[in-house]
Amino acid sequence: MKYLGTNEAMPAKVGSYKGYRYFIIPSLFGALNGYAELPKSWKDGVEDELTVHGGITFKGYVKRNY
Repeated sequence: MKYLGTNEAMPAKVGSYKGYRYFIIPSLFGALNGYAELPKSWKDGVEDELTVHGGITFKGYVKRNY
């Protein structure tokens, strides 16, 4: 695992599932956090209908350094 700063890390895994690109990024505390890119055509609020372990906890843009 390569840390880029105090709270940034390179993804442990980048992949695709059902046409959606995802990223697994370790936190500073060792937890693994998952992120998925949704298409630009995605309607705001529809993510509430997704079945996600732990629920949706982040919505926004992530700066990629890789």
